[in-house]
Amino acid sequence: MDVRLVLASLLFLSVTATAQGGDPAPAGQAPATTQDPDKPVPQPADILGELTREKERLQQEIDYAKTRAKGAKTMLAEKLGRRGQSFHSIDAGTNIVAPTAPVMRKARLLTQQELDNQPDDLLMIVNGQAVRRGAFDELMSYLSTSPSSGDDSQRAQRVLFELIRTQAVVAAFPENGADGQVGDVLGQIESGKPIQDFAKSVGTVQGAQEDGSVEITRNTFLGVKIEQVAFTLEDGKRSRPFRTPGGIVILQKDSMEKGASPELDKVKAHIVQVPWQADPVSLQKAQAAAATGQVEVLVREQAVLDALPGLYKPTPVAPMQDSAGQELVMMQRTLAKIEETIAQTQDAASPDSKSQLEQLIRQRDQLKAAIAEMSAKEKEGDAVQPKPVPAPQKPIPQKPGQDAPVKKQ
Repeated sequence: MDVRLVLASLLFLSVTATAQGGDPAPAGQAPATTQDPDKPVPQPADILGELTREKERLQQEIDYAKTRAKGAKTMLAEKLGRRGQSFHSIDAGTNIVAPTAPVMRKARLLTQQELDNQPDDLLMIVNGQAVRRGAFDELMSYLSTSPSSGDDSQRAQRVLFELIRTQAVVAAFPENGADGQVGDVLGQIESGKPIQDFAKSVGTVQGAQEDGSVEITRNTFLGVKIEQVAFTLEDGKRSRPFRTPGGIVILQKDSMEKGASPELDKVKAHIVQVPWQADPVSLQKAQAAAATGQVEVLVREQAVLDALPGLYKPTPVAPMQDSAGQELVMMQRTLAKIEETIAQTQDAASPDSKSQLEQLIRQRDQLKAAIAEMSAKEKEGDAVQPKPVPAPQKPIPQKPGQDAPVKKQ
């Protein structure tokens, strides 16, 4: 292969040199090429040197190709073959503390000292945020006229749950900027800008269309406050901004459709909601914490504490059991067992049986005295701890051939 390449190169260079040498063309024909007078004519020594260098370069390429061909089989086997296991050290790094379960906090009554600086219409305090009684009474009044809203207990739980959630989220973002933003939105809406534009750019409630249009039913998942505003507002009117767990809401009522029954009524409206926090993840965390009991609730009076949803109510304390009464019952049962054993043993003739019978009789007498004493104290309302009474002994097993005791009739 290398010889042929060398010969081909020599032939190519020879032809080139001949063409450049200016051999005369046949008679009557113009010369094929014209030698540049400014370019020196190649000398034989130069041509030989060029051919030698070209031969060396070709030889190097041939040697490289041969080497690659020899190692190709080995390289392919290494790539396709099964690799052995490779073990690397593992850096344990810094210990990571496992996340702890959320701590649920139960509501409690405000102390008199805590109440001293509070307004008279305070209902409760949620994470430091005051909830006034008027907010509770307004929603309760609406629900009392709403069909299928349950009894007073169910209504109170629903209202308190929403008020707690709203105030807990507000407390989580003390510098939220929502009040200022909703003021700008309201000003532009009053100047004639459609509310739909702000629903697209600012935000709306869950379940609404992109332009803020939504249908609101009785007992809606959107909350009691949105339901109350929607069903009490006149058609075509717009509400003042109000607070919800998701943010500050402006509701524009379009129309109301009567259902086959009052509980099937629904309102068509457009809603703009300015969220309490622009970051949705932070907002969802605050809402989840409030909805799972991770909130401090301090109430003014016991009636409010009793009306709270079970999530926030303090765990009821189980009534203390009358340990003295239980002890008296156990002693009476033990006495019955001792008397039964005495009845089975008193006719036994063996010395061991007689000794056991005497011991059982003493235990019986001690137990009767302790029971009488405890019963008397219990009647007086001053139960005392009874004196310890020896546990009854089991009857001695009979030896083979020994007469079994006969129970006295």
